[in-house]
Amino acid sequence: MFVEAGFILSILLALRRGKSGKLTPERETAYLEAMQNCRGPSAPKVLRTTADVFQKYGCALQATMLRRRADFLDAPESVQKQRRELIKRAMASFKPDGIEEVAAIFEYQTASGVARDLKARAAGIRAGEIKPDVVTPAPAAPAPAPAATAPATPIASTEKADLGQQEERAAE
Repeated sequence: MFVEAGFILSILLALRRGKSGKLTPERETAYLEAMQNCRGPSAPKVLRTTADVFQKYGCALQATMLRRRADFLDAPESVQKQRRELIKRAMASFKPDGIEEVAAIFEYQTASGVARDLKARAAGIRAGEIKPDVVTPAPAAPAPAPAATAPATPIASTEKADLGQQEERAAE
């Protein structure tokens, strides 16, 4: 609770500096801090409160983006699961146009990290840096070795071989 209050207070102080409706460097820093570092179960509430403050000071674009981020983080588990599946499918794809479409969707929803990674993959595919793995058929299994047979010539008594060595030779 204290962290939330401190976060909102720092944003309020940054927003009070400067003219209404103008994105000052302090306001931009506060906005970026909220977008990138606001996490946890209370994040949607904090982001919506921050959006209200930005709206009050005339920064409508930033307020809209903060609300989108809050909605993105506040989505039900079923929606989050669908998003994760979509990300996995896009990261496994080799169609750069489709990957960039998915990146645009996530960028609109303020998931800029995911969008950045997807765009990098699409660019890598276009540049030829990322190529699909070519699956080659596995070589045919070698024919089984013929059964081991006993040596054709008996062991001479002069070799003084013990029984263990004779068994090893027979197994070979």
